[in-house]
Amino acid sequence: MEKERCELSVLILTYHPSWKALEQTLRSVLLQRDVRMQIVIADDGSPDPLTAEIEGFMAAHGISDYSLVHSAVNRGTVWNLSSGVDACRGEYIKTISPGDMLYGYDCLRRWLDFTRQGGYAATLSDAVYYRTQADGEIALLSVRAHPQSLPAIRQGGKTLQDDYLLCDDMGIGAAVLATRAVYREYLPQIRDRLMYAEDNLWRLLVFDGGRLGWFDERAVLYEYGTAVSTNGSSEWDRKVRKDWLAANEIMLSRLHPAYR
Repeated sequence: MEKERCELSVLILTYHPSWKALEQTLRSVLLQRDVRMQIVIADDGSPDPLTAEIEGFMAAHGISDYSLVHSAVNRGTVWNLSSGVDACRGEYIKTISPGDMLYGYDCLRRWLDFTRQGGYAATLSDAVYYRTQADGEIALLSVRAHPQSLPAIRQGGKTLQDDYLLCDDMGIGAAVLATRAVYREYLPQIRDRLMYAEDNLWRLLVFDGGRLGWFDERAVLYEYGTAVSTNGSSEWDRKVRKDWLAANEIMLSRLHPAYR
């Protein structure tokens, strides 16, 4: 029997996930009201992708519209995202990682409506940064907008391009909701050239003049210090920098030869 049409696919990207972190992310998704959604969990070659735990959780909550995508080998975040997108049926996709959570009960409904009504290819939101302490308690750190120059986002056009590209004032993957179409258009352009920093996709979208909107609400609880871009490792900084330069090369290749 054909599965019910869904508006949105929640795509959870994992690599060596802890069940505690993944479970809290899943619970935040299930709390969302009035959204016809599909859940996709794409794992990037973890020895234990927690399949038994996930299937048990879904069964216990009566969730049948979900898909598990597991790579046999570790290929990096960009390829994992691409594999997950291939399994998504929703017109829109909300990506998220274990440990990150949706903020409140109806933020996804409001965020989706805002994105659709504005005709945006992608929208960004505020993120509430937090860190899990040694005793397991959550410590809220700050509320941040991405990009952080709100006037530029609200004005759009060239001002947004200057801010996003020249100032490197980029969004974070946890605070993005986008159409499936834009992922399918841009991922083939980067998946063989970038490995980890999938956020560069939005730099390319802005460079091409794509419609990027601002959902001016706190929509995501973001676990700071665990992601590639925030864990403080100099090795990861080098890899992220390499991806940033590769995205620059893609943009430069689109310019007229006189401007290269």
